[in-house]
Amino acid sequence: MFNPVIYLVISVLVRTTMHRCVLSGILLLRQGLLRQGPQLQESRWVFVSLQSACTFLSYGFWRCFHYLVHNSRISMVPHLANFLVLAVPPTARPPPPPTNPPPTNIQFSGELGGEIEWYRGTVQGGKKFDILQCQNVVVDWTGVNRDGQPHSIWEFRSQEAYKDCDQSQATRLVAPATTASHVIGQVDTFDVKRRYFGSLEGDDCTTGRMRFSIKVRPRLQHKFPGYECDGATPMKVKTTETLVECRKMCKRLQGCFAIQYNNKKRCRIYDKQPTRLVESNQGTTCEIAAQNCDTSSELSLLAINKKTPGADDNIIVG
Repeated sequence: MFNPVIYLVISVLVRTTMHRCVLSGILLLRQGLLRQGPQLQESRWVFVSLQSACTFLSYGFWRCFHYLVHNSRISMVPHLANFLVLAVPPTARPPPPPTNPPPTNIQFSGELGGEIEWYRGTVQGGKKFDILQCQNVVVDWTGVNRDGQPHSIWEFRSQEAYKDCDQSQATRLVAPATTASHVIGQVDTFDVKRRYFGSLEGDDCTTGRMRFSIKVRPRLQHKFPGYECDGATPMKVKTTETLVECRKMCKRLQGCFAIQYNNKKRCRIYDKQPTRLVESNQGTTCEIAAQNCDTSSELSLLAINKKTPGADDNIIVG
């Protein structure tokens, strides 16, 4: 189907353009003949005949164009429009909407962990934060960005309650205040799990973006090179190129408490703490998450010998 407006504009342009070209050619031809001698001025019938012939030719060309458009159904109109109407620039298409990159977890480091500024519309609102066991996160609304409005801190019991800002499924940690600071850390961040927090004053949690989640990752503090983990069943076994990749996989998984890696590049992930060790080669290691928030604490486990059980058992400290 052709747009009748475009067809009408093109038809008028085609006829007008051809007529002007023909008349211009006849005038130029006539001026050239007149310059050749005054004896040709009497031959006016020659110019009348030329003008008539050119008019018929232009009309015939326009009829051919009309026939092609209505009978062959080819897509001529857009191409002729772009060719003839050069002064009209093509309609610019709006740029595609920007795609938001997938949210990435923000990792805190050091003993303090990090600080979250607590105010309506906070740039840290709705984000996920990663910390290691016993690291601290400070939620603060005492700085220059405070908005002077009362805010609170609640902990939600589940991800669903967090998404819905459900107060019936939350526990209040800090009462409403216009200025305050609260530390989430040490024993509060010892358990390896994800936790959800928000302010439930007015629409703080919904349109105010005053909510965030924290994922506590295991701190593989106790290392036993040359030994295998024993006394627990791995929840996942996978091949990784390096021990570092095995550790990273443990920190990504929910509920990882220990890893075992050997010289065959086999990474075993445990969701329960191994209770003992088995002597192995130097390419094998067992690493277990922290047992408390004391970074200088040690873990003692019974190590057994596969070849002579009970004969060479001893206590290994890591």
